[in-house]
Amino acid sequence: AELARQNPCDPKTLTRAARDFAASNPEFARSVGLAALQWQLRGHGYELTAQDAVDAFNHTLEAARHNGTEPDTVRSIQLLVDQHPRADRTIIVLLRQRLGEVTKVTAP
Repeated sequence: AELARQNPCDPKTLTRAARDFAASNPEFARSVGLAALQWQLRGHGYELTAQDAVDAFNHTLEAARHNGTEPDTVRSIQLLVDQHPRADRTIIVLLRQRLGEVTKVTAP
């Protein structure tokens, strides 16, 4: 997971790892899911679609729910989005929309 955060990795591979390990190793899945989002926002990856960003978001949050870190994970994703304002506009809009939906659901 540390290697995936520090070196450009294929976001689709990281997203699959987040999906596959969300229940069995949620901390790892959360970390690689955040890395997938980071690299997408930085413009890395091959033939990425908006759905790839949504999938990374969803699998990362699923992992966070399994280990009780959903609020921290939502904040981490928000920070990533805020740090990359020049990322692909479609990805930014979708991630902000999903963040808004999750925030409404988890608000007290």
